Formats: sequence, C-alpha cells, structure tokens
Amino acid sequence: MESSEANIRHRTARRHCDGLTRADLHRWTIDIDRGTASCDPDHSYRQLYERDTPLHVEPLVAEIVTLIASGSDDPRIKWLSGRDSVRVLVRDLITGQFKQTQQGRRKRFRTALAQQLHSKGWEIVSGKVDLFRRVKDATPAVANSASSPPR
Repeated sequence: MESSEANIRHRTARRHCDGLTRADLHRWTIDIDRGTASCDPDHSYRQLYERDTPLHVEPLVAEIVTLIASGSDDPRIKWLSGRDSVRVLVRDLITGQFKQTQQGRRKRFRTALAQQLHSKGWEIVSGKVDLFRRVKDATPAVANSASSPPR
C-alpha cells in the first residue's frame, strides 16, 4: 500500500545533554498508513548558549615564538636555566568560557607552537608540560665536512 503525503507527519524533537551549548534536533517521520516511524538524529541543532569567539592561534603562536627567539621578557613566558629553557604559560594565555573549547584551543596552540619553535632550534622537554629548551648543536663537524673537498 502506497502512503499518501497527507498521512505522513514530520515532528522535530530537541535532545539536550547537560553541560553542552547545543541541543540536537531529531526529525521524526511518522507514516500513519504503515504504522512506522523513523528518526534522523543528525537533522540539525539549536544553539542554546552563546559560543566563545573563535580563536586563531597562528598569530599568537608567531608572537610567542618571536619573544622566545629574541630572548625577551614577557608575562606569558617564564625563563629558566639562564635562558636555555622557557615555560610558556599556556593556561594563562589560552582561556575560554567552556572546558571543551579551552582544551581544543590549547591543544591547537601547543601543536603549532612546538612546530614553530622546532624550526627555530627549540625542543619540547620530555615529560614536562609547556617547557621548551634550546637545542645544543651536537654536530658542527657535519656542516664543515660538507664543504670540505673529498680525500
């Protein structure tokens, strides 16, 4: 039996979990003739609370890398061991209204910062959060041997 459009109903139900800023909107389709119902849980969402403003970490990373590379003092970084090590105060630097937003922002920042600092001769100190140290050039002879004529 073919269902007519007149006997099909559509309803949208809101599903909200505590602590989230959005509520999922599930679209239910009810076929009265066939006695069936189906749900599309990915139909849409409703924003319940205002979102945090987007944060583009690249300019902030570039600024922190410049401070570290130049050895400058700044309240967002803490120098250790005669300026051979530095702790970036990420918890103070990256904030957000929502925990999940903060965690995502900090992760993106740390990844970008580590990549940029690595290209400037700094490495992450293993087992330490947000701590970087200047890489000691362990192989200066390699650079000299490349320019020397072969024997």
